[in-house]
Amino acid sequence: MSTVVMTSGFKIVSSEELTKIRNEGSAPEVDTSSLFHDDIAPWAISSSREADEILSAIDKQGFSEACQEYGVQKSQAFPCTFWVKVAGTVAAVDTSSRVGKIKLSSGDKNVEILIGPVIPDTALRDGYPEIDYSDFGNQDAFANLSEALNREAISLVDEVEEITPGDRVSAVGAFSTWGGVEDTLQIVPVELNRVNAE
Repeated sequence: MSTVVMTSGFKIVSSEELTKIRNEGSAPEVDTSSLFHDDIAPWAISSSREADEILSAIDKQGFSEACQEYGVQKSQAFPCTFWVKVAGTVAAVDTSSRVGKIKLSSGDKNVEILIGPVIPDTALRDGYPEIDYSDFGNQDAFANLSEALNREAISLVDEVEEITPGDRVSAVGAFSTWGGVEDTLQIVPVELNRVNAE
């Protein structure tokens, strides 16, 4: 059995005990539903800007400056996350893969709202300034939080009536990027609504 000398009090513990000590408290208990609905979504909605405004800023100011002004980037290890508002007519609801998408006819860019059942994105976690990797003990716990937040986003689709091509929808959500947007803006929603025709 290997031993490790703990300098505080010089207590000798086994490697198993040391692992337990390191892991205890390293992955805080998080009420993901409350975090999503009570913290992230209201903050995102109040902080979001029209997608066209963000895209124009990236084009005119350059990516780095636009990220500093409009985005959230916790370090160079993370992409920049922007919170945007979009609205448009549903062109298609693509469920041909597990990464489901609502495709919108909206502006110059293709806009896709990710609806699951799989969202391979960490934008919700990375775009909220109050969540920091240092609060978690390991990469697995940090990744699990992102997956749980994405499940909350997926549940938004269940709260609206079935969305079909021709419907109008509005959404607020996050998109993350390392350097700008090429053809398609993919958004992880924190708010999704059908817009009733007048």
